[in-house]
Amino acid sequence: MREGRTEIVLYLSSLGATYNGEDFAATLCQAAHDNDMATLRLMLVDVEVDPNSSDYDKRTPLHLGASEGHLAVVELLASLDTIEINPRDRLGNTPLDDAIRHGFTEVRKFLHSKGGQLGTDQIGAVLCELGFDSDLDRLRELADSDVNLDEGDYDARTALHLIASENHLSAAAYLLHEAKVNPNPLDRFLNTPLDDAVRHGNQAMEALIRDNGGYLGRDPEMAANVEQFNLQKQITEKKVKEERLQKEVLHTEVNTVQAKMRSFRDHPSLEDDMRTFASYAASYRQMLLKLVYQSVQPKSDEELELEREEQENGNGDRDGGDRPESTKALRELLLERMAADIDEVSLKLLATLEADVLPWFNGLTGDEDRLLRNFVPGLKSSVFRIVDQIKGRARIEKFTKNLWRDADREGGG
Repeated sequence: MREGRTEIVLYLSSLGATYNGEDFAATLCQAAHDNDMATLRLMLVDVEVDPNSSDYDKRTPLHLGASEGHLAVVELLASLDTIEINPRDRLGNTPLDDAIRHGFTEVRKFLHSKGGQLGTDQIGAVLCELGFDSDLDRLRELADSDVNLDEGDYDARTALHLIASENHLSAAAYLLHEAKVNPNPLDRFLNTPLDDAVRHGNQAMEALIRDNGGYLGRDPEMAANVEQFNLQKQITEKKVKEERLQKEVLHTEVNTVQAKMRSFRDHPSLEDDMRTFASYAASYRQMLLKLVYQSVQPKSDEELELEREEQENGNGDRDGGDRPESTKALRELLLERMAADIDEVSLKLLATLEADVLPWFNGLTGDEDRLLRNFVPGLKSSVFRIVDQIKGRARIEKFTKNLWRDADREGGG
């Protein structure tokens, strides 16, 4: 595909060949940037490359097409069932942001008709900049894209505040007469746009704002607005404080969980104990199943002959040794040895878990517990399950021996 071999690409695709999505993301974005419709159709329609593939800056083909004003590219991408109309790049911008920023009206209108939204969280600051520059065209575009032109910046100053300060009469007339913005927004200092016009001696601006219902922040008519603004300010400050505190607490809890997990990793014996326990448990299970299977199998002629020889020789082996008989006694001895081995490693592991791991699990806060489940899903349940298995081993062994005796009776061993 990189070399433009369309026929070969289509043939390989028909055979079920796949593609390296990471490499083709850059190719797809470049094609959108270059308005290369042939490559785009090949990749998106014929090969069905993911249209939301992004480059190192998380910019998608739709971002590139919108930034360059390629309406045909944007329309092709928007026609795909799996397309995301509002992907955010590394800076939080959407394709609609790019179309507006670069002044491509047709692309902006099309994206808006498809549900395009602005991605920036600082739209108030953008509006203030446009107001300062008296950029009526972009203000109109934002209004056409359903942006609230009353949005304020970090100081709650709006586009109308900046326009009043800079005495941009035509921009003020547009906002007040056509866009129908609030003539009395309060900034952080409880000033309205009329306050700014008066402070800067812009008499014509002052008259225009007053004619459209504007007041000074200290006017009696603004008392209720000021009270509401202060109340909302308190709510916002409280929310910000709570979010900051939550981040600090979360950071502390993350550090706590990470530190404890590192201590488990560096524990002198925990990892070895777990590995040894798992190995012995697997061997014990395998041996038990093998012996149970052997015990219920009918004895072959060779086994019956061997038993007769051992009985004639006083249960010794054919060389006169004193090893256990090869049927019941040998099986029970093997089982006993395996049980002793697993008992030893089980008790050692249980002591470590009860001393170092379980107390921490049981003392976790709600947030720490949620963090642990996110970091290492299933860790707690696995550890508790191992502890229950170890503590229940004596009961399992007793059950196994009873089963063993029953199997011997049924098999005639």
